[in-house]
Amino acid sequence: MSREEFAHDSRDPVTGAESSEGSLGASEHFRTADIHETVPPLLAMALVWEMTLVDLFTGAYAGVPGPLRVLLVLGAPVSVTAVGLWELRRLRTHYGIAVRDMLMRQPG
Repeated sequence: MSREEFAHDSRDPVTGAESSEGSLGASEHFRTADIHETVPPLLAMALVWEMTLVDLFTGAYAGVPGPLRVLLVLGAPVSVTAVGLWELRRLRTHYGIAVRDMLMRQPG
């Protein structure tokens, strides 16, 4: 599928499911994909790790036992990063859209 076909495709790039107007996620509301298709997963990964640093420095889970604290602090960023990397891989393999295209550089 070409970049032009991707722009007009109503399917979700990760799951391949048809999207309807009632089920828009945060990335569609903020329209970050209008900048480049790889911005939504990159932004989500950056923001979740930033919030993790805030939690670590503010002691958000100070009264929680050690193993549970690790799970609470690292569970969200690790899972969001895994899904974001999966989405970037699907964009690259199925649509030919890569992060390097954001800088409009040609490989080689």
